Amino acid sequence: MATSLDEQEAVTIQEALAMYTRWAAYAIGLDDEIGSLEVGKNADFVVLDHDLTTTDIAELDRIGVLATWVGGREVYRHADALTDVSQGAATQHW
Repeated sequence: MATSLDEQEAVTIQEALAMYTRWAAYAIGLDDEIGSLEVGKNADFVVLDHDLTTTDIAELDRIGVLATWVGGREVYRHADALTDVSQGAATQHW
């Protein structure tokens, strides 16, 4: 079971994702280039085997990476990933 050290300081999954993406890009002054998927920005993202926003917090450590894209180019693909992860399809591992 997942626990937190201080419930008053807990963040939602959506807030945690923003912290590691948009807010991190803003903090280093690169939010016009990275941090979100938008036209004109670098396409750096991962394709996961489960949705972070709907997975139980106790199961987050079981989510796997199917593919990694940097600068709009695929740089990693897991052996279990479908042939074309760029079309938004993913396999389930559990």
